[in-house]
Amino acid sequence: MPLSPCSVQTNTVEQFLSYFLIHLRSSISNEPPVRGNINHGGGISHTALNIMEEQQTRALKMIQYAVKFSTAIQDGTSYQAMPSSSQLWTSFPFCRALTFIIERGTSTIVLKMFCIPVTPEAGQITILADTAVVDATPSAKTWKDLPNFDDLPMFKNMKGCAWEVWGKDDQLGTINLLTDEVVKKAAAEEIITGTTVSLNWPLQFPSKPLFGRKSPEVNMILKSPRVVRDDEIHINTQSGTQWDGLRHFGLQEHGVFYNNTPQDAMESGIVPIHDPLAIDPALAHIGIQNWANHGICGRGVLLDIVRYYSGELDGTGSPGLTELPYDPWTTHGLTVAELEACAEKQGVKFRQGDILILRVGFIRKYQNATQEARDALAARPETFAGIEQSEDMKRFLWNNHFAAIASDQPALEVRWPTGEGTPHMHQTLLGLWGMPIGEMFDVEQLSQVCAKMGRYTFFFSSWPLAIIGGCASPPNAAAYF
Repeated sequence: MPLSPCSVQTNTVEQFLSYFLIHLRSSISNEPPVRGNINHGGGISHTALNIMEEQQTRALKMIQYAVKFSTAIQDGTSYQAMPSSSQLWTSFPFCRALTFIIERGTSTIVLKMFCIPVTPEAGQITILADTAVVDATPSAKTWKDLPNFDDLPMFKNMKGCAWEVWGKDDQLGTINLLTDEVVKKAAAEEIITGTTVSLNWPLQFPSKPLFGRKSPEVNMILKSPRVVRDDEIHINTQSGTQWDGLRHFGLQEHGVFYNNTPQDAMESGIVPIHDPLAIDPALAHIGIQNWANHGICGRGVLLDIVRYYSGELDGTGSPGLTELPYDPWTTHGLTVAELEACAEKQGVKFRQGDILILRVGFIRKYQNATQEARDALAARPETFAGIEQSEDMKRFLWNNHFAAIASDQPALEVRWPTGEGTPHMHQTLLGLWGMPIGEMFDVEQLSQVCAKMGRYTFFFSSWPLAIIGGCASPPNAAAYF
């Protein structure tokens, strides 16, 4: 009995493979798929089941191999692959011929996998997979009618859960807002002069990280007598400039991360991954490699709170003013009113999908501090300036529909929660919305370039490290003017 057709709607070959393999496995075991939008039919005979269970891994690799051909196929044509290596016959001892037919149209990729049986016992496997369809066009979603914060549902006792907005199987969160059209528009409008600015603090800073994290180690190896060098780097991915990912901070009271992912379902310790074609989906689930594959690219907006308070934005102050009405190294909550006033002074109007970046002053003060004061940060209480923890701040961030938020502070939000029962903003941003949180971004040069050009918007790009199942990453971020 052939497998039933597997029809899935996805946007990438990787998603297609994931769904296709789930369908194949579920058909083999005669159990319904555990996730994915898949039309599932019946199973296959026990005779075929025994054969396929033994050969499943190699079979799935061959399917992946076949799908790769589709990238070279012109629209409207088809390609037939007839593998003839000895490994094929080892993998499929019950077959004397195996044909992959891949048809790539203007909007779909169709994979058909046929196998001709050798023995009557295997005769019931006439077609291993009939038809699998993947949407090959860019996402048609424009996210035009997003709900307001107050219209988002509750998750138990927590207000503002966006899981239903992005979908029950989503692993991107607010990065969904960075569609092809959003990225294209930002690049076309913002890249004018070609000026580029890095937003990454060197990997070695701070030399003594905060919050008890390991100091970065860079081992520079000279391979004498050859004129060759290697580097070995050992870091905590949150010791310096970083994106907090969806596996970093969950809903503390409920023991789950973004999209109701249980903490006890995640592995810990050193987890080896040997085969790039056989990655455990549970290990990769909501890992930061999803953002690395997608990219965090779009229109960046800098709110320069330091210049706002120095008076430089309207010409009433003096450049280089050192005094601020708050200490970036002590508890101070920035209000929505302050952020909106700064944006107005800068002439910035927010739009959906913006990547919001705040300059609050942590790195500025660090650069001007003594080494003794810098080192003392590692042992001090976690009290730093940042955005306030309030319902108003949540409304501001959600209703403006930012794709991500970052600042030059160690924790983005004011640490610790200042009121009785006030939860961390991390729980809402990461756990309920899936919004990337950037911390210790080096925006000092960005501030200078923005002030010189008189514009506080730019094209922003970030490509985190593709750490499978990772909870955070250096951002590899840049601004383009």
